[in-house]
Amino acid sequence: MVTGAPTEQDSRLQRGDTRGGFDAELVAKVRASLAVWERQTGFGPTSSLTGSGAIEALETEFAAFCGSRFAIGISSGTLALRTALGAVGVREGARVIVTALDWPAAAAAVISLGARPIPVDVRRGSFLLDPKEVERSLDASVRAVVVTHLSGIPADVDALQSVCANAGVPLIEDCCQALGAASGGRPVGTTGAAGVFSLGPGKLIDAGEGGVLVTDDAGIYARAVSLSQHPARQLRSGASANDLALTARLHPLGAILAYTALSEIKEDAARQRDAAQRVIDRTVGLPGVTAVTERAGETFSWASVLAVANAVGLGALAEASIGAELIGAHDIAALVGSEAAVPNTRAALRSVFKLYDKDLSRVRRGL
Repeated sequence: MVTGAPTEQDSRLQRGDTRGGFDAELVAKVRASLAVWERQTGFGPTSSLTGSGAIEALETEFAAFCGSRFAIGISSGTLALRTALGAVGVREGARVIVTALDWPAAAAAVISLGARPIPVDVRRGSFLLDPKEVERSLDASVRAVVVTHLSGIPADVDALQSVCANAGVPLIEDCCQALGAASGGRPVGTTGAAGVFSLGPGKLIDAGEGGVLVTDDAGIYARAVSLSQHPARQLRSGASANDLALTARLHPLGAILAYTALSEIKEDAARQRDAAQRVIDRTVGLPGVTAVTERAGETFSWASVLAVANAVGLGALAEASIGAELIGAHDIAALVGSEAAVPNTRAALRSVFKLYDKDLSRVRRGL
């Protein structure tokens, strides 16, 4: 997240000198979060075994922020996705549709269950999962569809949910970069059967590591608890006891850090939006550059400022002191050895760039 001019710590980090500064900032953040938590009352003791105290407080507030009935703290966004897939019935041998232009986490979550990821192409110009391609790829062996809201840009979840509902297949939303984003007035993560978020580095809420699963479905919630939480919490939550659960509990300190950050999320999101807008404003009129901006009914979380740029555009951006990096996502079809035709994904990998202000520290830009 961009917060202003580079600090002395930024300069040290850019020079590769990490002595003292980073740890001092981390310790200060932890102390500040603990001070906030000490002022909270009525939650009782915190336990990662029972999910009480700070964990319950975070889950309650996170569900309210997203407009969901239930939220579960998980140890990472990837494991939250794995839990969601297991909770909707994905088992060994199943096929799961994933976005072809993505980071590897979604495919990894599918593979970890013994299932097979099926990469499906994105729409030209949007870089997000194409509902028409999903419809063409659905068959009786597909047990779930995972849509990723890449870089905080909401996908067409209404169309995807309609396609999935007609086929009787659950839609899972990967919102790890998209906390605070919305489409059609609905927060991401609340249209499909479940949504998953990351609390890891670089996210709007950074608890060091962690994730959250949200859902309105009581059955999915109960199964997710059984798959990811300690038996003590399973019993406390009324879920079926599963002593063989591969637990993926959120660390109590992570819950406290995230709880504190969630209380400040509106201000943080506004600063991130302002930082993104400053970069976008500087692209106006540049030849060969088209920044991706919100359309009617959309709210981005601005995890990154994306733009399509050609060689002329890259030169114009450099002259305007705007940095540009290739989007950095992966060709999931190539990664998993699929022969699926994904031309729009491969075009995006060559032409879509993340933009940032060269005059600000790359360590703190967050964009």
